[in-house]
Amino acid sequence: MRKTHPAPRTPHSLRCVGFMVLIFSVLCRAGDLQAQPGTCALPAHWSPVDYEISDVSEGIAGDTLTGQLRFLSVFTIDSVLTIRDAVLGVSQSPIIINPGDTLRLYNTLVISDSSFSGNLFPWAGIRIRPGGVLIMDSSTICFANTAVWSEGNLINAGEYIITNSLLRQNAIGLQVEDYSAGIHPGRVWGTNFRGGLFPPTFSSYSVAGIYVKNVSDGDSILTQGLQIGNVNGASNRFDSLEVGIL
Repeated sequence: MRKTHPAPRTPHSLRCVGFMVLIFSVLCRAGDLQAQPGTCALPAHWSPVDYEISDVSEGIAGDTLTGQLRFLSVFTIDSVLTIRDAVLGVSQSPIIINPGDTLRLYNTLVISDSSFSGNLFPWAGIRIRPGGVLIMDSSTICFANTAVWSEGNLINAGEYIITNSLLRQNAIGLQVEDYSAGIHPGRVWGTNFRGGLFPPTFSSYSVAGIYVKNVSDGDSILTQGLQIGNVNGASNRFDSLEVGIL
């Protein structure tokens, strides 16, 4: 690891499309959505600490990063990394969570950083390999092709626990795919999926809040595939998207 200090369009109507999931509480509506930090903009005085990790995030296992940060290339989690009370600017490359490893985001904004090229381009988002874990609370992800992508196989899946957060102006907020070994380990509640115009031209619109592909309960009478929402009433909200859940 090398660390350096650096020098109108009307929203489409919203549809919720059903599939094999257990949805405890979903609100599909227009309106103002609140989350922390809740904005898709870099600070006016942007002076981040740069991190460049070519393959793995060795050297920061167990670390907690805070403040203004920037990942210069593909950033692969091969440990337990906590990012708290931070603004994280990223290139177009993904953040990858490997099997057995964990990324924790608390009160953090993750956003594509236009200072790399002078133009704002979408980034690849957070990809959770089967067996990897993302814990995200009170945080925001903006301008990703897919903000959070849970990859799966026949026996395992990328686990996510997303609570009280905002996925905003991404082409897809959450993608879950290829898992049929019972109830999916991913959970999301109290979270706002908010669409909007999308970089680089801001002429195209966000597609879906949640996109599910090849996820089922394996024909079990005891499980119900994918959980969205919470039995205690922690609603997820979908706004200004082509489709809420696809």
